[in-house]
Amino acid sequence: NEQLHQRFSTEEIKTFLEEYLNDKTKLFYILEILRITRRRFFQLLKEYRSDPDNFSIQYKRKRVTRQISKDVEKNIISELEKETSWQHILALQEAFLTWGIPFTYYVDSHSIFRFVQGRDSLWRKHYRLTDEVDTQWKMVIDEYKVKPIYALSPQAKGKIERPYRWMQDRIVRTCAREGIETIEEAGKVLENEAT
Repeated sequence: NEQLHQRFSTEEIKTFLEEYLNDKTKLFYILEILRITRRRFFQLLKEYRSDPDNFSIQYKRKRVTRQISKDVEKNIISELEKETSWQHILALQEAFLTWGIPFTYYVDSHSIFRFVQGRDSLWRKHYRLTDEVDTQWKMVIDEYKVKPIYALSPQAKGKIERPYRWMQDRIVRTCAREGIETIEEAGKVLENEAT
């Protein structure tokens, strides 16, 4: 079991706490996503309320360790940033609010999107089969009744994306060549390309 600070960033936890304080998200959902107890949640909330600006979920060492400069630390942290479920959930939110809720959503088989037996389990005897465990991202997409379609490989996903990327590039080049500068004019180019 990964600890909370290994699964989420401080900013993500702050967002959950703010949403709880503003009655935007029910406690039940937050506890399920964070996989923590009520007691732990309210400890975090108490710490956050006492000093929101300096709130952190990062592990605090009891002994003094060697220090590195802030610039070097900043560079190291930026190199270590990783893809998280929360980033993908926020991307879903942005897509849904911008374009509406789709019927299906096409993704690869990354562990953020899908539990795959044998790959995502550390146990030798598998008690859960592929797709028997819902990831956080899957719980969100199920809440909106969107059916995920999983590419069996990143290459398969690329085959779907490639034609659209080509069309996007072509439209941009056409707009540049014809001196188009407004969205309305670009919309007409898109309509012509689609027909």
